[in-house]
Amino acid sequence: MSSFEDDLRRQQQFLRKAELLISQANREIIGPMIPEINEARVINFARAVAHLRGRYLQAAFNISNVADGEAPSDAEITNLRKYRDIYEEARKAYEELTHAIERGYIHISEKD
Repeated sequence: MSSFEDDLRRQQQFLRKAELLISQANREIIGPMIPEINEARVINFARAVAHLRGRYLQAAFNISNVADGEAPSDAEITNLRKYRDIYEEARKAYEELTHAIERGYIHISEKD
């Protein structure tokens, strides 16, 4: 086996071990921070994100109601940006929750 192949094998072993240790650290740290998750809690989270998406879209449509192409006011733009930021943060949090569940960082309860 060549030196290159030996180096490649060691690097791959290193990465597998690092991934395992990182996964273990995530379970040890994140698991206790998140209350026991069940189907109802995840659905409630997803519904909350849907409501935030709706508020953001509603604010966008409200701006589109201005007369004859008139520019939205600074307050309307600020409001739209606020709703977008809130929605995007909630959506990202939901994505992180599903990632953590997929990776086994969070305990899933069978009870609702």
